[in-house]
Amino acid sequence: GLYPHVWVFDFRSLYPSIMRTFNIDPLAYIRARQQQKNGEPADLITAPNGAVFDREPGILADILARFFEQRAQAKAIGDDLASFVYKILMNACYGVLATGACRFADNELVGAITGFGHHFLIWVRDLLKQDGYQVLYGDTDSVFVASGLPDQVDVETAHREAAVLCRRVNERLGRYITETYQVTSHLELEFEKY
Repeated sequence: GLYPHVWVFDFRSLYPSIMRTFNIDPLAYIRARQQQKNGEPADLITAPNGAVFDREPGILADILARFFEQRAQAKAIGDDLASFVYKILMNACYGVLATGACRFADNELVGAITGFGHHFLIWVRDLLKQDGYQVLYGDTDSVFVASGLPDQVDVETAHREAAVLCRRVNERLGRYITETYQVTSHLELEFEKY
């Protein structure tokens, strides 16, 4: 169908953000499995697919944190090319875990990332529905929402209302992740367009 006043929200660098937030890393995965195998009491992060990760920071989380910082610096000075390069590099950290050519590739790692992505997309959809919004569509990292704004609304008001909703969702998402997984969230939903 056709809908007036639609907001599009998008998770910023979803897969790299999930990897940072939940320490999804080959080393953290191996350490967690070893702890389980040895019967050691462990405080592990469990992904929706059942993969487990040690809480001691892995290698990829540190690399991704540096890429995020460097991308932010590139954006701040208007260097679109550098920003794009860092975006591709961050996404490659996910992609390399899915290719048999990588010695660290593992379906459990990739499944953990996509499982969390699916989980949070559904979580945001359900939260928006609870708040009375109609979610029209969702894909890998974005949701299209019927704003419910009146026909006479001006663009500035529509943008302002979307930004308020986006902040509210991010605050609730951060609390949910901290309370549920005892980690600091690096996930961020962005208002992309109206």
